[in-house]
Amino acid sequence: MERCLQIPEIVAAISCYSTKKSAFSMALTCRTFLEPSLDNIWRNIYSFAPLLACLPHDLWKVEVRPIPGSKSSTLALYHLNDDHILTPSDLRRYRDRYAYRIKVFFPRVAGRGQYKFLTAKSLQALWLATDSEIGALSPRLEYFVWPSPTDLTGLGLDPGYVEEISPFMSLFLAASISWMVFELFGTSPLHMASLECAFRRLSKIKKLICASPQSVRVPDALISGYSWDYLEDLTLCDTSPSAMRHILSLPRLTSLDLRACNLSFTSVIPENALTSGEGDSILQRLHINVADVETVIQILELLPSNNQLRTFKATVLKSTTGSVAQHAINTLGTKLNTATLKKLTLLDDEEGTYGDAAANADEPLDLELCDPADITPLYGFSKLEKISICLREGIRTTPKELARIPCVWPNIYHLNLLPTFPTSQTPTLDHMDLLDLARACPSLEDLGLRFDATQISNVPIPTGTPIPIRFLRVDGSPISSATRTAAFLRAHFPALVDVNAVYPCGFQANLWDRRWAHVGGNYPLI
Repeated sequence: MERCLQIPEIVAAISCYSTKKSAFSMALTCRTFLEPSLDNIWRNIYSFAPLLACLPHDLWKVEVRPIPGSKSSTLALYHLNDDHILTPSDLRRYRDRYAYRIKVFFPRVAGRGQYKFLTAKSLQALWLATDSEIGALSPRLEYFVWPSPTDLTGLGLDPGYVEEISPFMSLFLAASISWMVFELFGTSPLHMASLECAFRRLSKIKKLICASPQSVRVPDALISGYSWDYLEDLTLCDTSPSAMRHILSLPRLTSLDLRACNLSFTSVIPENALTSGEGDSILQRLHINVADVETVIQILELLPSNNQLRTFKATVLKSTTGSVAQHAINTLGTKLNTATLKKLTLLDDEEGTYGDAAANADEPLDLELCDPADITPLYGFSKLEKISICLREGIRTTPKELARIPCVWPNIYHLNLLPTFPTSQTPTLDHMDLLDLARACPSLEDLGLRFDATQISNVPIPTGTPIPIRFLRVDGSPISSATRTAAFLRAHFPALVDVNAVYPCGFQANLWDRRWAHVGGNYPLI
């Protein structure tokens, strides 16, 4: 053992995977572990407390405030004493021994206890004591989370406090940062200017997350004003079409999450949409959350024809009609790359507006016929492994069309074609169609499909090869016997761990729902 402790890599590995408490104990017990244990202890810092602990205690006047709505937590606000000056020597121990070890700085507000923050004047004193040096308090930082305006106002701090401290966040903004999280709030010129200054310095940032509410729009200048040559992963709230075009042209962007429920285009598709001749995109993952399917179509039109998307997911707040849904599916078929796409999701009525309204009212005496969408434009995507197309009026699924799925998507493991809100209309598929599909798709583990279970009888059906499906969703599927259906599933789907017939929030449970609940009770989710 003693020989092993002479190998730096082993000591570093032991320290790296230790808890902070264990690392502290090892540092006190064995000198060999001192430096790597200190690296562990200081690697991730989640408050200003460690910095304050390294500074002379007589520098501060601490104001303790109650936190609104909390009985177990308090806010400690550190003011610099009027008769003290913060000097470089006060920071020497912190800067020489600990600052360079910090890789993550995330002054979060979570859990119980006392939250320690510095006033803007105290931060200004630190800024002066470091001679305005950028990144002076964490010179090797890699991950930085800008103090959240939402969290700080939740502590009872004035909104102006957030704006006042923003310029001094440069104390932590080392050039080594590759990952940053920030939040916008209201109209705050000083906060915005601080962010712009940070983005100019952090030219090699790889991952950027805007954690603002969806209702807050990111100004174009904050996105379009920079080339983002090294950016690989971007999460953004509401933005503009012009900023969207700039984002899709970024040279190294591989992942984009867009939560832009207020994003809207003109009715005419922009003429400066990207084409294969104007730039190569290496974007592989695109997740969007927008207001309507029309916006999904407009974003798809902006994609270059030679895109490399492997995953596309669009969730839409509002429900959509059959014709618009079909247009969206046709656009998916023409704009996405058949050679690369593996995962595809399109979900409408995420907000539940249509579903809740329908759930709180009885079905009309005369039901309008649904206009289900045709997904044959997606049959060319032979590499698809996961497909989830859930729309208000559903997907056209006849036995003939279902029989094609194993041929067009041979590697499918997740298939969900359920409508976002079920009706009492009888589906065209029955339990034998379900069985045929499951047998023909050997990789299928997760299936969501409406089918008519009323014809399941006590007559046994040859079981054949065990079916690997583990999760089955059947929202709105007619059922006449919970006992016979449960027996059918046990016989032919031995791998099942969950049968789910969840209806939208507020939907009045009918007899089908109660029967499926009984069937699902035989499969506790594990």
